[in-house]
Amino acid sequence: MAISSVDLDGYRRRFADGMASRGCWPEDSPWVRGAVDAVPRDLFAPERVWVWGGEEYAPVDRAADPRAWADAVYAGVYDSTVSQVTDGLPTSSLSCVPVVADMLDSLMPEPGHRVLELGTGAGWNAALLGVRVGAGRVAGLPLLPGPAEQGLPHQTTRRPKGSGSPSDRAARLRTTRTVVSRARLARMTQNALHLTAAVTHEDEWYVARCLQIEVTSQGATIEEALGNLREALELYLEDAPAPEAYETEVITAPIEVRVA
Repeated sequence: MAISSVDLDGYRRRFADGMASRGCWPEDSPWVRGAVDAVPRDLFAPERVWVWGGEEYAPVDRAADPRAWADAVYAGVYDSTVSQVTDGLPTSSLSCVPVVADMLDSLMPEPGHRVLELGTGAGWNAALLGVRVGAGRVAGLPLLPGPAEQGLPHQTTRRPKGSGSPSDRAARLRTTRTVVSRARLARMTQNALHLTAAVTHEDEWYVARCLQIEVTSQGATIEEALGNLREALELYLEDAPAPEAYETEVITAPIEVRVA
């Protein structure tokens, strides 16, 4: 299949509509959606991306399978696109779009601002910011020498403080950082839990419930419901007891109940 035969415009429209239906576009920063339309995500995705195959990450090459490549770049709304795997671990990615949109909204850039991006990865964030602040006003700086150390899925922003005239505010520097250390990545992987979820179809939604922890989420598809549940569990476990407490076996069995 030729690369040109894949309707990337269709992927972009469907993804943008999915963001809208879930309320992921920031209301206070309508410019974000326009920037994403102007510089689409796929333009910054590498020719090879990686997808989880159940036991390990497998490469997907655009030239060999352009549709699978596009599916990976425009996967679920809450999914990132893994762009690099090192020793079996994802070490670089295009962040999920809601995270990028929230980061840009929190940064509050205005036309004429100067922006320094620390931890530049594929360059998509910088391109989006350039749409807002103007050409030549965004600089990117890799924090560590190798690409395997950059662009990991942890986003923080810092807003400059202080007052001043409009011209002073326009010239003020905005800083955005995207990085997480390999040591932290190793800890995250070592602490991985193997949990069990049950998914039911209720009205228009798929509802995913964790059987070991009382956490529930939902989505328009099974994959989205499970992805949202994963994110909710990770947030819950940040302040919860030690992960080992949840490593319990789940036994499923049929049960017959008499009803009136």
